[in-house]
Amino acid sequence: MTRAPILAAAFALVACASPATHAQQPPAAPAPAAGPVVRPLANLASQRIVVTPVFALDHGDPMGWAAAISRPHAVLRQLDSAIVAEFDARGLNGTWYFAPTLEKSYQLNSTYAANPYMLAETALRGEIRVGKTYGEPLATQLRTMIALQDGARFVILPVDVRFETAGEGQGVAVLKLVLVDARTTEFQWVHEVKSDPAAAFGPPVLASLARHFADLVVSP
Repeated sequence: MTRAPILAAAFALVACASPATHAQQPPAAPAPAAGPVVRPLANLASQRIVVTPVFALDHGDPMGWAAAISRPHAVLRQLDSAIVAEFDARGLNGTWYFAPTLEKSYQLNSTYAANPYMLAETALRGEIRVGKTYGEPLATQLRTMIALQDGARFVILPVDVRFETAGEGQGVAVLKLVLVDARTTEFQWVHEVKSDPAAAFGPPVLASLARHFADLVVSP
């Protein structure tokens, strides 16, 4: 359930509260006259953003893709790598912080930092209401995480991957994304990204999922 208008309003409030940060943002480019591409996270492209690892792989899809995966953890890490590669190719890996950076920060500060692969993601399951807050221990975990990432504020949490049918013997992978303001502990935005349809699960499906995730922020 995309809440683009609410997200835009939230960014406007943040901009009002932090004039200096707003001043650093480049002016928005005018939309093309016809067929504009919707990028609901375009306002985040120039900011410092944390993207956590993907938490879970759901089971029970009608095509049996999930049941055929013998190493779900390895698949999730492959998706993390595909996301890093895609955002890096689009020039965002310098200011956006992904799983490898978060893991390194944790290893250097393990006495008080949260393991990015073991966050309390229970608050992200089920229905999420934009504007509502999430509680502990996730609140403290994310505050500590952004404190270690050079002024980051917003965190995108890829919650889980599930598989759905797409007709004609094909399926798609669906990635649930949750954007939060780690300072105020508010849910800012929820969205689902779908891969291109495929006849079987494999690395191209993960690459497609990562590509469509990046499409929400910046053009290829």
